[in-house]
Amino acid sequence: MFRRPGFWRYAFFRPKMPFGPNLVKEMTHLVFLWTISEEPKGITFYELKTTYEISHGSAYRSLHKLEEDGYLLSEEKIVDGRAQKLYMITDKGKDYLTELREKWTRRISFLMDFTPPPHPRGHHPPHPRKKRSDLFIKQLSEFKTKDEALQFLNNAREHFKGRMNKHERYIESLQNNMKAMDEIESKIKEDETYDSETIALFVKKLFEKDV
Repeated sequence: MFRRPGFWRYAFFRPKMPFGPNLVKEMTHLVFLWTISEEPKGITFYELKTTYEISHGSAYRSLHKLEEDGYLLSEEKIVDGRAQKLYMITDKGKDYLTELREKWTRRISFLMDFTPPPHPRGHHPPHPRKKRSDLFIKQLSEFKTKDEALQFLNNAREHFKGRMNKHERYIESLQNNMKAMDEIESKIKEDETYDSETIALFVKKLFEKDV
């Protein structure tokens, strides 16, 4: 497939996810607990921070909160000849991890169910109205405050706008692809004989026109 920057390149981007700051913190706790649970002998602050390239302050606050709430415990050990603090998950932390896994599985499932991937034949089968309402009711029932619910709805709206924008860009890229094919076809037809090197040069110039 040919690509010409600035002409028909499809710009991918990540739509905003419908989760507010508090839920982002919760997801960080999920990731940290999950990682630490897979290290029976414990994991150091540095190992955890570098694994996920998270800032020093964010990693420290998350670990401190988890330890303060009894989900983690830490102890000093000699690692590679140096004294280091190792973090390990507690039984309470394992229960909390299970709770978070189930909760986030439902949240991610909500997005996947509400905005399904393209149908194999190239179209999106519409969701029954009842299924859409059930998905929203299920998600909204988990929030405890009005602010959390409104934050979710606001971010969900932005997420779906992003998806719409992405599809519009995709349609535009396909239209530009068609224009490019038309130009190449015209070039082939107007030449008396077919010369692959001449066509290759034409295609190269065509796709470099807007670079």
